[in-house]
Amino acid sequence: MWNWYLDDCVLFPHLYVKCEYEWFGTTWRTHFGEIVRLRRHCKFSKCDTCLALRAIKDNRKLTMSARLAAREKLTVHYKWIKAERQESLSKAFRAVRNPTEWLSIAQDGTNQLPFGFPNFREVDKTLDTNRIKTHLMIDIVHGRGCYTYITPEARVFSDPNCTIECLQRTLQNVETSDGYLPPNLNLQLDNCWRENKNAYVVAYLTWLVERGVFQKIILSFLPVGHTHNEADQCASCFSVGCRNNDIKTMQDLTDTLKQSYYPKPMVEYISEVMCLFLNMYIVIDHLFMEQVADVQTMMNPDRQHHYGSTSRIKQSSNVSQPLHFYFTTDADGRGCVRTKLTCTDPLWSVPFYPLKCENNKLGAPEHPFLLSLDRIPGMVVNEDREVCLHDICVPI
Repeated sequence: MWNWYLDDCVLFPHLYVKCEYEWFGTTWRTHFGEIVRLRRHCKFSKCDTCLALRAIKDNRKLTMSARLAAREKLTVHYKWIKAERQESLSKAFRAVRNPTEWLSIAQDGTNQLPFGFPNFREVDKTLDTNRIKTHLMIDIVHGRGCYTYITPEARVFSDPNCTIECLQRTLQNVETSDGYLPPNLNLQLDNCWRENKNAYVVAYLTWLVERGVFQKIILSFLPVGHTHNEADQCASCFSVGCRNNDIKTMQDLTDTLKQSYYPKPMVEYISEVMCLFLNMYIVIDHLFMEQVADVQTMMNPDRQHHYGSTSRIKQSSNVSQPLHFYFTTDADGRGCVRTKLTCTDPLWSVPFYPLKCENNKLGAPEHPFLLSLDRIPGMVVNEDREVCLHDICVPI
């Protein structure tokens, strides 16, 4: 371990600080039980590449050359995964060291009450009926705090609307607490096409740089099977709290989440969401009079899969492979996005313009469609292009 640590100090000097062997040994002996805990069985999804190469490496029926080749490939794969994780940590530490220049957010969803609530410490599968189902969205803002959003029934909210709404609320909370938003944003999301890696999230982030909310945005994903980040650690603490407490009301759930993690998260309940489903708007709950914008319908009114003539955004093709997206503006102030497959790639791809022209012609738009996100103070740049996002929410 000492030799591995020295190698990391050379490769990543901004993350690991050199120290003496005696100090390393004392720290390792003192905190080993606190920071290293291995489960007998891994409950997370596994990497297909790791499973395939391990199966070849451990198969004694194969030739030694085949097993050694698989071992070498597995070593290269592990080095790549480690480089991606180090890149993610570097961006988070950069935001902690330079809070006025960078904002770093790690977002992930979880479901800690599979049978709904009321929830009791003694659980039976028959409790699945007639229970209130909830879904948690966790936003870890590095160096600033944790924001947790509770939404009803996960199957309704596992879409870009939930991702964009929770991210927008986090940006608004950060600006309210700090009084400003840094010019640069680093965003770490789960590598899931349904919620995060799609045309709507790409268009939304392009929209932010087009409006001047951020000068540049870096969106990153970890490889499939290795996507566990700080939000998963927070979700693990929430799981322990929910498992060891009786949760009878929404207030009990909120209190349990606040007591399960440090620093204490800010918990917000998204009580009413307007979601377009089967061409009709469904009001999920009436506990609080809140609304969430249906961003998917705003950007693609007819929900056309080919993003046709009525769509205000273009179809973002070939987004499943790249792990890094770079959003900025060109010389004319038009929002664009560049991608690259891994963090070790030296160059970004050619720019792509997700927002269509106002006259819906091909090519980069002179202006995006006339909507803005002024729910976040100070977001609108040009007053003549201002249309409040709240106006597109369907009234009760």
